[in-house]
Amino acid sequence: MNYLTQSIVMLSFLVGICMTFCATGANANETQQPAQNYFSSGDNTPYLGWLSAHRDDYDNHIFLPKAGSEQSLDEGAALHWSIDNESNIIQIAVAARATGWVGFGIAEAGGMPGSDIVLFTSTSNDNQGPTLIDSHVGATSGMPIQDGCQNWDLIKSTSEDGFIIFEAERLLDTGDKQDRPIMDDSSPNSPPHRVIAAWGDEESVSYHGQNRVRGAVRFHGEGVSDETKFADTMAASSDGSVDITARNHPVTEDETEYARFCFSYEDLVNGGLPNDQEVQAIGFEPIVDPNSAA
Repeated sequence: MNYLTQSIVMLSFLVGICMTFCATGANANETQQPAQNYFSSGDNTPYLGWLSAHRDDYDNHIFLPKAGSEQSLDEGAALHWSIDNESNIIQIAVAARATGWVGFGIAEAGGMPGSDIVLFTSTSNDNQGPTLIDSHVGATSGMPIQDGCQNWDLIKSTSEDGFIIFEAERLLDTGDKQDRPIMDDSSPNSPPHRVIAAWGDEESVSYHGQNRVRGAVRFHGEGVSDETKFADTMAASSDGSVDITARNHPVTEDETEYARFCFSYEDLVNGGLPNDQEVQAIGFEPIVDPNSAA
């Protein structure tokens, strides 16, 4: 739970909630990491060179970190995009530390099953240069299957010093049943799009291992994920937070189960809630232990 003199409360748990609290009248400013900070813990010269030349080509950008590296701007993939509402075309650029291939997809539920994926390889099987393949994944995880109709167009690509950056475009709604439409998600009442990406150093697309990321993006929004926007708001507005975590409770895989956990006022105070002033909860979010996340 996060809080101010009157504050936001956030609860976090293995199966839990994070509540944030802040003082009445506090103002929160949305922030976003500058794109030049992406991949900054190592040599990111190829990415910075591309960014310098193409910064004005894209309206929005976001960094998708690998699981377990959420605070890092190095391990993951960078996504840049712009939407032309007159032509109903989205243009994207995807960057990752790789030498062989990079894939980006619109996911059904945050994973590979049911996802719509575009695959870039730096060298084709006939050594004729880079290729872009519009593909999809069926109801179960597996290798992407090439679509019958290719709706992504490759604009340009860069493969240099351990980086792959490819730029491509397609219609927001191709009308192809093997493609997922990119809907207007600008309203807070509409869910953001779930996205995934993966990469590798092999010449042909293969199992990505830990080189994968996933996230939620509002393509018609401001280029900031809901999670980042919430975290920035809480950081700017709250006086503190309290995590309330469920006690180690095994969750079965085969059936739905409900478990009750009770927390007293003393539990909150012991967790950091001030007991000498009035506080107000103004936000909360679920916290899932990555070791137990599906």
